[in-house]
Amino acid sequence: MIIGNQKISTFVSSIFAVFSILYLNYFHSSNIGGFATAGYESFINISSDIAIYAYIITLFVIPTSMILGLLMLLFLQKLPRETHYRKTLPLVGISLVFDFMVLDVLSLTGTMQLSARIFVVVGIVLTFLAYFSPDIYQKKLKTKEYS
Repeated sequence: MIIGNQKISTFVSSIFAVFSILYLNYFHSSNIGGFATAGYESFINISSDIAIYAYIITLFVIPTSMILGLLMLLFLQKLPRETHYRKTLPLVGISLVFDFMVLDVLSLTGTMQLSARIFVVVGIVLTFLAYFSPDIYQKKLKTKEYS
């Protein structure tokens, strides 16, 4: 199991929280975005390139590169199949959720938003299955001994 230092994780999460608060404060005080809804569609019109780039970098580039780095480290280690399953499937699910959240915000049509939101749910289900795997997967991965 990957266990980190609590002081370092508190520091890093505080940096992300401060950056998020500053970004949202800048976003709302500058009247950058306009929100529009129509039926099942919700659009955010962003008139600033800096806000779009900051959103993409913080929600897509940094987490995806961290997830890919963790996946590479996991695949280089010799671990049991159950451990690989329980560690890689949540990372893949989280990556799907982040990617399609970005696609949801940047999409221009309601159909693209709907498909992006469906894949967000798929990522959530994958992450759920990693922690609460069905008996079929447990038999295949030989995590439990059945008599």
